[in-house]
This record gives sequence, C-alpha cells and structure tokens, in this order.
Amino acid sequence: MEVLTKEQIEFLSKQEISLGVVFNAEGLTAKERKSQMETLDMRFAYGVTPCKKMGHTLRSLAGDCIQCNTHVIAFTNRYFDKGFIYVSISSSKELLKIGCTKNVENRTSGLNNLSYGGINDWKIIYYDEVKKNAGKIEFAIHKKLSKFFYPVNYLRNGVTVICREIFKCDKNYVLETVKNLIDENT
Repeated sequence: MEVLTKEQIEFLSKQEISLGVVFNAEGLTAKERKSQMETLDMRFAYGVTPCKKMGHTLRSLAGDCIQCNTHVIAFTNRYFDKGFIYVSISSSKELLKIGCTKNVENRTSGLNNLSYGGINDWKIIYYDEVKKNAGKIEFAIHKKLSKFFYPVNYLRNGVTVICREIFKCDKNYVLETVKNLIDENT
C-alpha cells in the first residue's frame, strides 16, 4: 500500500495542504483517479505516475505535478473554495467576462487597472456568493457558454496573455445561464 513519504508530508505542510484533501490514487488510471477524487471532493493525489521532470508523485485533481508547479495549488484550492461568481461587462467592446473571486468589491478595479483583455471599462453587473466549489461552478458556466467564447490576446508586462473568460453573446442569456448553474450546483 502506498504511503506518503516524510518529504511529501513536509511539502504538503509547507504548502498548508491538509492531509484530509489528499487522496491515495495507487493503482488507478488517471480517469478513475479524477472521477473518485471529484466524488470525494479531494484536491490532491499521491501514489500516481511520477512526473517526467523530477519524478514527483503528488498531483492536482487535473493531474499536474504540484511539486514542480506550486502555482497549481492555489488554482486547485480555488476550484473547491467559497467565493463570488461574477459577470462583468465592457460596454465599449460589448464583451462579457465570467469569473470567480474572493473579493468582489475589488474585482472591477483590478480588471480595469490590469486592462484585462486590453479593456479598461469593465463593470460588474451581477454576482452571487457560493459557499463552496466556486471554481468548479465557474468552469461549468464557461463550459456551458463555450460556443460564445471570444479569445482576446493582449500584452501584460511584455508578455502576451490569452484571455479565456471572455464571451460575446446576449447579456440576458449569460445572466440566466449563470444563475441557473449556480442554483444547480449549490
């Protein structure tokens, strides 16, 4: 039976990851692992195929090595955590952004200060607080609206960024979809 090594336990502790959200995936395929982890609300797994880069065996729900890519930890936690699902609109570009945040009051200024998508007139037109799975609900909304995905590239600090949360479609349809998916998932 696979057990966590001392080094893995130290890593998890340093990253403030509770052992209660770490799943023993020994002997499971990637598909089986993900399915069982989602059912049990587990965030991270051990007993998996070693990563190619360093041979680590701690992975996120999505299958990324969390030891090589520690930024994945925050993304994975956001998937399960409480937060606000919001819809923001750019009147000048007639685009919508659907996202989740922990601080809805600061989100509009953050989007505009960053000129997210090369746009600086974002305004939040709807938000709702969810007690858990904010990132999971956000993903479900993006999936449902995928045919309206509107890729926008822009330069941020000299790096080209591809925005994956921008949509071009009827505002009322988006609002109805967002509200329905929040209701279905809470």
